[in-house]
Amino acid sequence: MAGSAIVYDNEKIELKNLFGMTMKTHFFSKDKIDVENNRILVNGTKIQVQKGMLAKSDYNDLIQFILSKKLESKN
Repeated sequence: MAGSAIVYDNEKIELKNLFGMTMKTHFFSKDKIDVENNRILVNGTKIQVQKGMLAKSDYNDLIQFILSKKLESKN
C-alpha cells in the first residue's frame, strides 16, 4: 500500500486509491473551494472522502488548509 489517500496543494486535491493511484483530481481557485458542515466543496460540488481512508487528524489538516485559502482570498 502507498501513502496518503488525499494529496493537496494550492491548486488541486487528488483522491487516491489504496495503491496510490490518483482516482480523481479536483482543481480549484481560492474563491471556488469551501467547507460547509465539515464537508469539502470544490466548485460547488461535495468531494467524497471515505472515512476509513484518512486519519481524522489528516482530514482536519486538510480542512484547516482550505480555510486558510479562504482567508487569503479575502485579504
